[in-house]
Amino acid sequence: MRFPYAGVCQEGTLTGTVFDRVFVLYPRGLRTGGPEALHQLVDELRASGQDAFLVPLDGSEHLPRVESFERYDAPEASLDDRAGNAVIVPEMAMTYMRKIRHAQTICWWLSIDNSSPFILRQERRDKRFARDHGVAHGAWAPNRRVAIERRILSVYPFERYLRDALHIAQSAYARAYLQTHLGLCASIVSDYIPRDELGFSDEARDGSRRRSVAFNPGKSPWLPDVLGPRLPDVEWDPIVGLDRRGVVRLLSSSAMYFDAGYHPGRDRMPREAAMLRAVTIVARRGAAAYWEDVPIEARFKVSQGSAFVDEAVARVREALDDRERAVGLQETYRDWIANDRQRFGLEVRRAFIAGSWEDDTPILPARG
Repeated sequence: MRFPYAGVCQEGTLTGTVFDRVFVLYPRGLRTGGPEALHQLVDELRASGQDAFLVPLDGSEHLPRVESFERYDAPEASLDDRAGNAVIVPEMAMTYMRKIRHAQTICWWLSIDNSSPFILRQERRDKRFARDHGVAHGAWAPNRRVAIERRILSVYPFERYLRDALHIAQSAYARAYLQTHLGLCASIVSDYIPRDELGFSDEARDGSRRRSVAFNPGKSPWLPDVLGPRLPDVEWDPIVGLDRRGVVRLLSSSAMYFDAGYHPGRDRMPREAAMLRAVTIVARRGAAAYWEDVPIEARFKVSQGSAFVDEAVARVREALDDRERAVGLQETYRDWIANDRQRFGLEVRRAFIAGSWEDDTPILPARG
């Protein structure tokens, strides 16, 4: 049975969404936050008594499974497209939903800006930002997958298969965007960071930290070039070419992590950096603009626009000059992150086990 989700948010809850079996599509072999969240969902569903399985996306079947994801109870199975079952599709593969004929489709919006229907809008915004600050725009160019999906979307308009789907969103930003721009309601189902991977007891010591700023060159490669000349006494630590242990070691020795990227969802790196007691500063864009997704004080969020460089330099200097105070001001953020495993379990059970899809209930950060 498909549930009528005709584009207008309804008060109350939708009930009866307890499925016989749940199949979660995922890109096998890819070790990033999105595929890990898909593993976490299957693991949590099975722990809650729901029969759930992963299904490799077309083209990834031959790839080996990620070894570090073996921590999750997430077996694979062949997709069974029949009434009573559910098929969860991550937004990056949303066009796959056109193949489902009988099972209930559910789109999990792990990001917004990385999904095909929205990439053009984001690209236009990034072009303006690049032009304003004199940096190369190439890092934001749409990739081949998006170009291919654009052609598919021109033949199969996405409204056609989104209107009959249920929707879950990994962030308050995604939920707000869906409601505002598409009239689609979504229930929050987030994700969590496995704490043992961060090695808190061994690595997360304040001790002697370098006057350095860690950053992800995959999201903002221009950061040292734009801010560096104004901060000559600061080292810049690119997070690139490192294994998991290397990332932890770098974030544990850097005084700060600056994420000037576009935050398509509740990104993992800012949370990991904060838990490792690196002062976390983000650009106020995407999910980072939402308190529900990144609950840190406004002083740690830099607005996009003509004053970006001046504001970013001031924020970095302020935090580095009194790092102890800055770390203390992010204690609430660390408490919120520490509760994400429990919060995730409640979200999954509310939607999939209790069958309660609460559309408009605010998801507020836990207080320590």
